[in-house]
Amino acid sequence: MSFLQGLVIFGAAFAAGMINSVAGGGTLLTFPALVWIGRDPIMANATSTMALLPGTIASVVGFRRDLRGMRRWMFLLGVPSLAGGLIGAGLLLRTSSHTFARIVPFLILGATFLLAGRDLITRVLRVKADRTRSRRWWAGATVFQFFVAIYGGYFGAESES
Repeated sequence: MSFLQGLVIFGAAFAAGMINSVAGGGTLLTFPALVWIGRDPIMANATSTMALLPGTIASVVGFRRDLRGMRRWMFLLGVPSLAGGLIGAGLLLRTSSHTFARIVPFLILGATFLLAGRDLITRVLRVKADRTRSRRWWAGATVFQFFVAIYGGYFGAESES
């Protein structure tokens, strides 16, 4: 690795850490940087996701007081999150690097839409939750979370947000 490549990787990692501390999505910087220095796209995806894991854990610890009133949410959405994440990771392991590299632009577009629409999605869910928390609403929220988790398990760009 050249000095320039090391500098780019360091800069991407530093910026990604700052971005994740505020909004999430830092993998959108680290993943392309790792591919740019010649890493296999699947390895770059896994490396980028795992490198940002300590920050994610620190965020959970830092916001633990805010999470106290959300035990029901964590339980109900934790199960589809775990299942979806495992399915996504399993799909990634069965994807060739060539195929993965070809669909990455679409995965990044998906991450961009999820990050851009996160506030809107949260507001819609909150408004509907305030009106009624019917079984249909919970089922919809669970299914949505399941598919987001599959995506996150496959392409870690949205998994830290």
